[in-house]
Amino acid sequence: VRKSTGECLVDMSRSMMILVNINESAKINALRRQTLIPIAETLLADANKFVRHGMMQFLGPFLASFYPFVYSALRTILPGTSESDGSNHSGIVAQFFPHASSMVSRLNSSAAATTSAPTPTLSSIDIPQETPLIKELQQTLPSFVHTGRASSISLKAVVAHRRKDPPDPEDVQAVMGKLLDHFTGLARVNTGDDNTDAEMRVYCAYSYPAVVLLLGRENWEGRLKDCFKTLLNPNFGSETSNDPVAPPLPVKRCLASSLHTVAHILGPVIAANDIMPIFRDHFLSDTDESVRLNMIRNFPTLVSLLERPLRNQYIVQWCETIRGEEVLGAMKRSATNPLVLNWRQRDFVSRCLPDLIVMVDAVFAYNQLWPILKLVLTDTISLVRQDAIWAIPILLKTFSMDNILDAEGTASHKAKEMWSAGACQEVINWLKDTILKLSNGSKGKGSASKAGNFSQRQLYCQVCTATALAIRFGDGLKDPDDPVMELESRYLTALQKKTRKFQSKNMDPTEPSPMENANI
Repeated sequence: VRKSTGECLVDMSRSMMILVNINESAKINALRRQTLIPIAETLLADANKFVRHGMMQFLGPFLASFYPFVYSALRTILPGTSESDGSNHSGIVAQFFPHASSMVSRLNSSAAATTSAPTPTLSSIDIPQETPLIKELQQTLPSFVHTGRASSISLKAVVAHRRKDPPDPEDVQAVMGKLLDHFTGLARVNTGDDNTDAEMRVYCAYSYPAVVLLLGRENWEGRLKDCFKTLLNPNFGSETSNDPVAPPLPVKRCLASSLHTVAHILGPVIAANDIMPIFRDHFLSDTDESVRLNMIRNFPTLVSLLERPLRNQYIVQWCETIRGEEVLGAMKRSATNPLVLNWRQRDFVSRCLPDLIVMVDAVFAYNQLWPILKLVLTDTISLVRQDAIWAIPILLKTFSMDNILDAEGTASHKAKEMWSAGACQEVINWLKDTILKLSNGSKGKGSASKAGNFSQRQLYCQVCTATALAIRFGDGLKDPDDPVMELESRYLTALQKKTRKFQSKNMDPTEPSPMENANI
């Protein structure tokens, strides 16, 4: 019974939050502090170890439940369903409060309705909808672009909400005074069972971002910071041994997946002074596949907090790691190497390149990121190449004169113009020589068959498509002489001629033309 009581505290705390009204929030919060926190303290000191361990398991989610998320603007930004009163009980919890997703779903009475088929309405019965051109263009972007943008918006929304509507100061003081020591103690818990100790450290690492969100950057120094370092090095602060000890692998994986979230919550100053050195020393060169994937995937979000000089330093270190033997350098060795078969990390490199290119100047992108882009564009896996092409139009835009930094002020306008034209021409020539293999194609009969295989020609067409789409997102929508529209018109005219020619030779004249049924 006592163990079950500890497991229900999170649900009880969230249930009390649902009861909060604007005029009664202080009263409900006080009742929750005075009732639930003493129960948690009693269970943490229980004589039975199963009761204590059960409360330790749910301690992080219980602390996170004191964050006021129900009545917030986040319900219009983050995913999740809404109750009849307009409150949202799952969005922010499911994404930023680990362990609590299944718990809060039981509080959401409308969850069942979201899994059933929608009821037809007049607006959903075959009524033609006119989609704006910008929406049509956005739908052509790859899914990872939409996912990355949604994740970035959600993270910024959480940080903005924490700054605008902070938790109740009395709740924060009560948590810090009575329960924070118990939570940070999970990082160095010693129950006599190594498996139990490792499990408790995983619970601590899993809930750590939510606890940081509750307490905020003003309470980072001291126990929160020491807890983070202890999770990474169990011997941190030990009086008996100063030698670093590797943490349990699940702990490091949890911290790697949430490091960028913690950095954004704490802000750019703390991120630069405390988080980035930890990233460099503990995560950047880690050999575990999961840690490395998170290091690649979340790196643009992490370094976006930094000022340009410091950001460039870490991007250079990241590029050296990516080009090293553990990631892209593995492709140069035998195919029997298992790293060659692990294409996912190379795909994440392709996906994060556009976000990194927009953060740097033209010369930096040419020296550091363009070599990596060339490697992933020639990868043996089709998906890696297809995701890499979306960085090409951004790279060409970065090579414009406006993005050429001249720290000494000695470069003339003509010199910048020549460098920009030369860099863009190098990219175009490389695409033709490497993808289309035009420089290797022999002249005369049969030369077309030697100018790259069909997949390479298809990849080049996809590069052109991504570039044309970037033009449309830029000034193309406002330009009456849009070159992409002119190219589309020529393409349709040529396609219609080919179709009529094919129809006259191979099809019954009574059958409808494919152009009549195609929606191009």
